[in-house]
Amino acid sequence: MRRGWPQNGVASGGATSGRPAFRCFLVAAAGIAGIATTAGAEADEESLRGKPPPELDAARAENARSGAARAAEVPPPLLRAGELSSHWHTPATMRGGNNGHFSVLTSGVEASLLATSPQNRFHISLQCARTDFRFPNSENWFGDSTRYGLNLHYEYQFGKRTSALFSAGASLAAEDGAKWADALSGRIGAGLRHTWTFPQSERERLSVFAGFMIASRHSADPVWLPFCGLSYRISDHWSIQALNGAHLTYDVYGDRTFRLEFGGHYNGLNIRLKEDGEGASRRRRALQGREGVLTVSATKEFLKRAGYITASVGGVFLTKYKIVSSGHNLGEFKCDPAATFGLEFGLRF
Repeated sequence: MRRGWPQNGVASGGATSGRPAFRCFLVAAAGIAGIATTAGAEADEESLRGKPPPELDAARAENARSGAARAAEVPPPLLRAGELSSHWHTPATMRGGNNGHFSVLTSGVEASLLATSPQNRFHISLQCARTDFRFPNSENWFGDSTRYGLNLHYEYQFGKRTSALFSAGASLAAEDGAKWADALSGRIGAGLRHTWTFPQSERERLSVFAGFMIASRHSADPVWLPFCGLSYRISDHWSIQALNGAHLTYDVYGDRTFRLEFGGHYNGLNIRLKEDGEGASRRRRALQGREGVLTVSATKEFLKRAGYITASVGGVFLTKYKIVSSGHNLGEFKCDPAATFGLEFGLRF
C-alpha cells in the first residue's frame, strides 16, 4: 500500500522553498544509496521490498501553518484500505543453465488498517499474492507459487521531533505442492526517526530513520540488514521517499489527487520449493531471487480521495534466481533486461 496511504501535504497555495538546489541533489543521492541496504541479501520478499511505515510527519505540523492546512494533513484516527494489484514482467532471455525465456505475472490483494493518535501510530496489513513463473520455450526450473504475508509497523513519538519505530513481518510462501509447514519466514526490526523543519519554508520537511533488521531465509542462515530511509517533502508539489530504493513524486495539482512518480527499488524473493530426491537423498530446497526495478507511474485519486488507481511502466534489471539447499547452490540463472507493467486499484474508508 505504498501509494495508498495519505502522505504529507494536502494544503494549497504553498510556494516552493528557496533552499539551495544542491540539498535536493544530496537527499536524492542518499535515497538512491538506500538500495545498498538490502541489495545482495535475498531475505523475505516483503522485508526487501520494504514498504515503509506510514509517515508521522502529518501529525507534527508546525504551529506556523494555518489551522486549515494542519487539519487537512492530519490523518483520521482510524483508516481502512484495500488494494488489488497486478504486475507483469515481459519475457526475457535466460543466461545460464539453458538459454530459454522467462517471464513473471504476479497478482495480489491487500487489506490494511491504520490507527493514529498524537503520540502513536499503528499500521497492520495482510497480503495474498499469486505468482506465475513462465518458461515458454525451456524446461521449468520451478513452478507457480502462492504467498501470504502479515506486516506490523508501530511508531511512538517520545520527543517533539523524535520517535521510535518497530517493524515485524511474517510470510508463508511456497511453490505449488511444497510443504506449507516449511514455508514460514519472518523479519523484525527497530530504529529511531528524527524530523527537521526549515524556518525559511512552511512546506519543506526532512524525516530520517535508521536502525537494524534481522530476517530469516529458507535453506539459509538469517541475515542482518540496515533498516533506514528518509522522507523529504521539498514543496507542495515535490517529495522524495527512500527505503530500499528511492522514489521522486510530483504532485501535479498540489492536493495529491494526481501524482507522477519516478524511481527504482530492489525486489527480493524467498520461496519454499518442493523437495526432490528419494529416501536419504531427499533435499529441502528454496528459491532465492533478486531484481532491480525502475518505473514511471501515474496515480489518480477519485471519490473524494477514497479511491485511487495507479498505472506503471518500467524496466527490470539485474535479475537472478538461485535454488539452494542447506546453504548450497543447486543451480542458478540470470535474465536479460525486460519491460514491466503494473496496475493497482485501491479504496480507503
